[in-house]
Amino acid sequence: RASPTLSTGERQRMQLARAVRNRTTGVLYVLDEPSIGLHPANIVGLNGVMHDLVKDGKFSFKKLGKAIFGYASPVMTGVIPVLMGAGMVSAIRAVLVLLKVTTETSELYQTLTFIYDAFFYFVPIYIGYTASKALKINPIYGLYAGCIIIVPSFVALVGSAETIHIFGIPAPVASYSGQILPVMLGVWLMSVMVKFLNKHIPEAAKTLVVPLAVMLVMAPVMLCLCAPLGAWIGNAV
Repeated sequence: RASPTLSTGERQRMQLARAVRNRTTGVLYVLDEPSIGLHPANIVGLNGVMHDLVKDGKFSFKKLGKAIFGYASPVMTGVIPVLMGAGMVSAIRAVLVLLKVTTETSELYQTLTFIYDAFFYFVPIYIGYTASKALKINPIYGLYAGCIIIVPSFVALVGSAETIHIFGIPAPVASYSGQILPVMLGVWLMSVMVKFLNKHIPEAAKTLVVPLAVMLVMAPVMLCLCAPLGAWIGNAV
C-alpha cells in the first residue's frame, strides 16, 4: 500500500517498527496502547518486540565492551596520523645515531627530540580533543582536561612532593605526560557534567556558569581521581 493510504495509527506503527528495528541505544520508548487496531495475529509479534526492547535495555558485559570500544575507537583513530609521524621521527633519530651520522648531544638529535616530544609529551591534550569530539561536547573542554594533568606548575612538584591537596582533597604528584586513559576517563565524566549543566542552567547564565563549574570541578576530579586511576590501570595492563 502507498503511504498516503495509511491511517495515522498505521503510519505511527510503521515509524515505531523502523525505530525498533534500528536497535537505537539510549532511547526511551513510550508506547500508549500499541496493540489497538492490530490484527490478533500481529499481537504475538508485538509481544516479541516488547521482550526484545526489555532485553536490549538490560546490562551485559558484551554491551559494556561494545560501548567502551565505540568510545575508544574514534578517540585513538583521531591521533593516528600524528602518532605515526612521531614514531617515524623516533625511528629516524635512532638510525642516525646507530650509523654515527649524529650524536645524542647534537642539535639535529635535539631537534628530532623536540618533534617527537611535541606529540608524546602532550598526548593528554591530543586525547582530550579527540575524546570530546567523540562525545560531542565542545573540544575546548577536552583540551582543558588534558592540560590540567601536565600543567608545568604541577609537573614541577614531581620529585619534591608526594602529594598535593586540591581543595582539601589529596592528589598524588606524578608525571602524566604520555598518558591516555586518565584523559579518556576524565572527558567522559566531563561530558556528563557539561550536558547536565547545559540542560539545566538558564540560557542567559550558561556562558559564565558552565565553563567556571567545569573548570572548578574537573581540576580535583582529574588530579585526584582520573589521573592516578587511569595511570594505574595503564601500568597494570
